[in-house]
Amino acid sequence: MKKLVSTTVLLIFALGGCLQAQHDVPVPEVPFVVLGGHTGPVCSAVFSPDGKKVLTGSEDCTARIWDVGSGKCLHELKGHRFQVRDVAFFPDGKNVFTSSADNARIWNSETGEALQRLVADRVAIVRFTALSPDGKRVAMGCGDKTTRIWDTDSGKELHRLAHASEAHFVAFSPDGKQLVTLAKSDVRIWDTDTGDELHKLEERSKLIRFAAFSPDGKKIVLAGLDEAVGNSGREESAQIWGVASEKALYRLVGHGNWIASVSFSSDGTRIVTSSNDGTARVWDVDTGEELCRLLDHPGVASCAAFSPDGTLVVSGGGVSNVHGTPTAPVHLFDAISGEKLYEWHDHTRFIQSVAFSPDGKKIVSASDDSTARIWNLDPPSGDRDARTWYVK
Repeated sequence: MKKLVSTTVLLIFALGGCLQAQHDVPVPEVPFVVLGGHTGPVCSAVFSPDGKKVLTGSEDCTARIWDVGSGKCLHELKGHRFQVRDVAFFPDGKNVFTSSADNARIWNSETGEALQRLVADRVAIVRFTALSPDGKRVAMGCGDKTTRIWDTDSGKELHRLAHASEAHFVAFSPDGKQLVTLAKSDVRIWDTDTGDELHKLEERSKLIRFAAFSPDGKKIVLAGLDEAVGNSGREESAQIWGVASEKALYRLVGHGNWIASVSFSSDGTRIVTSSNDGTARVWDVDTGEELCRLLDHPGVASCAAFSPDGTLVVSGGGVSNVHGTPTAPVHLFDAISGEKLYEWHDHTRFIQSVAFSPDGKKIVSASDDSTARIWNLDPPSGDRDARTWYVK
């Protein structure tokens, strides 16, 4: 780990713990747990609602459930024929959701038993999936220019939504009552109960890659290639829209390359974006102003996320330098000032995703080095070593 020192910075964590770093006082090392056992790049990793488990999906066509306390693999979920990209815990933590290009599946998180298999059909390749916040619906963007909505209890397809091109991204509103679908520049919002189209956002960008609802569901942020701004007529931007008004409120302009991720803070006042230009940026939702720029990512900043209390941002990415040596650090920033607080270089290949635990005291990162790692921001005294477990 690279140690950083700074002027006084107070980090307030979700459950009231704090860590103070003062000028010329070295930041203490943070122990981590290596979740080893996947035989291919790890695409995604998320914590369970109680923070006691981690779910990972991998290019080795499996998902795995891990115990956070011991680092041991509890269950290896087999059955997908392609890489497992999207994973999620149900809100009660009892079941988990996984998806790949062939289907989506629901599993019991305690036993590892397969409960449901959601299959579009043989010709509809699954492009992107999402589990609703209440766990009652699954949305599946497919290669046959449709999005399917499924009931998770019965496993039945409820609605089939048509697009002019392939739906490559889907996301539910926080209450699960609305669904946004992206098909190139075609942005639509649907009623998940009836399958009716509620809104169509007339976006002038050529390609919208990502979308996220605000916590109150009243705004939505879209990120992609904007051909209407910039000296060359092409530039990456994110746009904040009013859902009910169907009007663009602000454009978040400044990234010089593809925007790789976008998300809201839990209070809905800020947005963090990460980009292939090597930066992550924090924006004000009410003004569209850039509040701070999170720098020093080598190559690509592929992912970024706020801590639950909004005081921190974790980010990851990576690059291979001219000598072929991979660099894939995990960064921790002060979300208000933009100051880098920690930087860890333990992953050896590109980082695909990062996420905080629900209490904000741990971070999980997923990497192309076939591991996920849990970083403890509130370590027990004297615990300084990495611990590794492999599936037998």
